[in-house]
Amino acid sequence: MKAGYGVRTRKRETAALKQKNASYACAKCGKKSVKRSSNGIWNCGSCKAVFAGGAYAPRTRK
Repeated sequence: MKAGYGVRTRKRETAALKQKNASYACAKCGKKSVKRSSNGIWNCGSCKAVFAGGAYAPRTRK
């Protein structure tokens, strides 16, 4: 995915991709090894836990 024209659009895309590709702490084992496998599906590389979450982060705001 490549953003088109405009600074605001490119900055939003960069922020979303940074959040999507980051590693997060696992709710079960506590290690920072949770990665996104597909849209809304998150896997822990350490304890092999699989759980549903948000599209760009494992936990979403309420």
